[in-house]
Amino acid sequence: MKIFITGSEGFIGKPLCTALRELGHAVTGYDHSPAALNDVNQINGDILDYDHLAASIQDETDLIIHLAAEHKDEGPTDEDYYRVNETGTLHIVKAAEEKNITKGMFFSTVGVYGNQTYPNESAELSPINVYGASKVAAEKIVEEWVTASDERSAVIVRPTAVYGPENRANICRLLKQGSTGMFIMPGSGNHHKSIIFLDNAVASCIFLMDHITTGFQAFNLVDEPSLSLNELIALIRTASGKKGAVAHLPIFLLNCLLPFYRLLQIIRNQPKSLSFSRLKKITAQSHFDGSKIRGLGFVQPVSNEDGIRKTIAWNDTNGWD
Repeated sequence: MKIFITGSEGFIGKPLCTALRELGHAVTGYDHSPAALNDVNQINGDILDYDHLAASIQDETDLIIHLAAEHKDEGPTDEDYYRVNETGTLHIVKAAEEKNITKGMFFSTVGVYGNQTYPNESAELSPINVYGASKVAAEKIVEEWVTASDERSAVIVRPTAVYGPENRANICRLLKQGSTGMFIMPGSGNHHKSIIFLDNAVASCIFLMDHITTGFQAFNLVDEPSLSLNELIALIRTASGKKGAVAHLPIFLLNCLLPFYRLLQIIRNQPKSLSFSRLKKITAQSHFDGSKIRGLGFVQPVSNEDGIRKTIAWNDTNGWD
């Protein structure tokens, strides 16, 4: 199969490209970051540069996988999220129509559900932040593209927090903090924190490629079993061999102490490791129904325990910072 992938140098895109090539697919990557070793199958380009994007997609491409997105918690403006996630997706479907490509896989997020508890793919989309809202806008563009022709098909994948080696996002910070002698647990720790290991996310995408049917479909990507924050920290501490105490502090107290903690970091010239947005994210319920893809026969290749152990081992070897 001839496949075009945006965001191909990203955390998910890079191993997905590798896995697809190992399976014999002809993969062309497109990313704003240049590839290492002058990879001839990797094109350096901006998703917002439509002419360059369209010219980079080969004729007779069978499938577009759209990963490129603005997703950082802090830094991007509201305009940045919509410009990359909404307009970028509009460029993709426009190029697909121009190139007569009828199949697509588009990465969204479980953030489109907002604060709902254990939503499945048919739940109402009600995001609570700009990132989620920009992804809802992108999904609508894809759905409109699909419904405009009976020959088109698209799969929307909505992964929860993806973690693994080389990842430096929120889950990595949680793994680092959980691997120390003492961990400060915000609140009771009984709320769920759905996550997915990188290898399982890649395996899910490859599995779904064989289940793209005419029309519009959506799938949550979640590792099982679901874990509470207490259970997740327990797995992290077992994998890292740590036995220090876990101190539970009320969330309101942490919110009060956070400005003083940040001031101490500034005085010590330390990087910003905690913020109100990150505290809000770690204390929020994050529990999603991933049974739909499993109903098609998908089995995650890596367990929670092994995923956490592999990620900690990689960071121990390569450094956490």
